[in-house]
Amino acid sequence: MAVAPGLACLALGSRGDAEPLLAVLARVLATNSDPSVRATFACRPRVWAELVAAGAVPAGIEHARVPDCTVPMAVALAACRRGRDPSCVPGAEGLSAAEADAFVRDERAGMLAACRGARLIMCNLFSLGEAHA
Repeated sequence: MAVAPGLACLALGSRGDAEPLLAVLARVLATNSDPSVRATFACRPRVWAELVAAGAVPAGIEHARVPDCTVPMAVALAACRRGRDPSCVPGAEGLSAAEADAFVRDERAGMLAACRGARLIMCNLFSLGEAHA
């Protein structure tokens, strides 16, 4: 059986970064006349929990998990982008470049999984790199 065409939204960042895209995805889904179309929203579990608690997630939108990013991991990722060893950077709590690379691979895998079968992919600027992958 063929996979139904889908809608995917990639939203990294905080609830404030993700919620506007969720609203657009919900509107596109609501105006679609094909009930077999699925919608997937890729974001961090912490953000998804906030959106659900706020009642912002309409029925018919599935969550695609993207790993939560801690402050030390964000510092480590920034260090790696600058060509520095994150284990030597204050705030990265000794995280290694290998751990930062593994985080990026997991994050990318979550985003790409959300896009499988999608005919429309929306993303915010924080996830733009993943959309190109």
